[in-house]
Amino acid sequence: MVHHDRWDYDSATPPVLGDITVDGKRIKAVIASNKTGFLYVFDRATGKPVWPIEERPVPQSTTPGEETWPTQPFPTKPPAFDRQGFTAEDLIDFTPELHQKALEFASHYVLGPLFTPPSLMTADKKGTLAMPSAWGAGNWNTGAFDPETGIYYAVSMTQPTAYGLKKTTDPKATMAYWIPFGADEEAARQQERNRPHRELLPGEVAKNDNDYDETGGLKINGLPLMKPPYGRITALDLNKGTKLWTVANGDGPRNHPLLKDLNLPPLGNLGRPVALVTKTLLFLGDASNALYGRAGIAGPAKFRAYDKATGQLISQIDLPVGTTGGPMTYMADGKQLIIVPIGGKGYGAGWLALGVSGEREVTSAAPASVSTSISPATFNVAQAQRGQTVFREKCASCHGENLEGGEHAPALTGSPFWSEWDQQNTRALYGRIISTMPPDSPGSIAESEVISLVAYILQANGLPGGGAAIQSANQLNSLKLVRPK
Repeated sequence: MVHHDRWDYDSATPPVLGDITVDGKRIKAVIASNKTGFLYVFDRATGKPVWPIEERPVPQSTTPGEETWPTQPFPTKPPAFDRQGFTAEDLIDFTPELHQKALEFASHYVLGPLFTPPSLMTADKKGTLAMPSAWGAGNWNTGAFDPETGIYYAVSMTQPTAYGLKKTTDPKATMAYWIPFGADEEAARQQERNRPHRELLPGEVAKNDNDYDETGGLKINGLPLMKPPYGRITALDLNKGTKLWTVANGDGPRNHPLLKDLNLPPLGNLGRPVALVTKTLLFLGDASNALYGRAGIAGPAKFRAYDKATGQLISQIDLPVGTTGGPMTYMADGKQLIIVPIGGKGYGAGWLALGVSGEREVTSAAPASVSTSISPATFNVAQAQRGQTVFREKCASCHGENLEGGEHAPALTGSPFWSEWDQQNTRALYGRIISTMPPDSPGSIAESEVISLVAYILQANGLPGGGAAIQSANQLNSLKLVRPK
């Protein structure tokens, strides 16, 4: 699928098995999408490609000492399900001002078709702009295959990246050159740790105007460098090897002040959501940013139903946070249900049950515990006392007897605590504890004990006491951590 991979275009996607009919012949196929934006379709009985996969010449490396593979495999059918390569035509052009800034930005990089190799960072160039990025067009989230029609619904995101090579200086280095964006990311993460943290709201603009940021890759005035759609669905007829339609999934960053007066179509949301295809509908939600800091929705999200034949949006409903995996459908008592895994940095993890009516309208059957009303967090005294006992038994050896922190564990009181948790959803604190503690056996502390631990931490940080004990983690969704004045 990729020779001598220089772009991190590994095969991260689980392949799909499906039967298709090509030129009157029934074929048991194996269908593999890739970060490249290609769909590779093989006869799984013989291993042969259903349509020719051609070896075509690609740009070669100019880095001293590096020899790239002269050709790469290009499937002749079906067409790519996302954009490939980077040219000036791909740059954002909502306004002349934005387009000019994008042209200036891109002038400092090498542009080229798919498989243009990473290049040296020089005084004039910062490396190579590549699309898709190392996160790909497609990834592990894969698409959905309809066994009745032979149509594959590819779910992808359009996001570039910059590959700039630097000569190594470490005497222990095993390579002559390296791509330093990993080090830059770590520096950014360290900077992020040292300041009070708050998630961006849906559509909110990052403060840094240009270059690489933590919310979605390469930016111009807080907007993606390239044209939309940024998240898309593409229907591919695998009986003919043709594309049927492409639609954007989600509105995208339309709340930006530079876009407020423009009449733009849906721009699509970055992320890795997972699709579900049924008899008539295709279901797809917004991906949560709990999975990937640079893609996904922070906070409330949407779950959508599309007409699978045309891509027309039939209905959408609100979710408290984005999806974290694939939806599943089944019948119970004569009613079709859809279960959706959801989660968020300020929410934790959970499942949502939805019902589908005979009128093809998606209605929410979410439990009453999923609330949009947020109140300042408080604690129950008896529950906090139980939490103190749990803390002494299971946490104090690392976090200190007085929650002051230790060499390998953060403080759970005072300024260090509030610098990270002020204005965060209390469910997020619960989620951090239950998913990471204790270090040698994460997730082994019972839910009731973790809730008591949260109550004890709230008490230790001077939050007001009173009220009934918290019975489930879902109740923490409606409580916000607010630093006492």
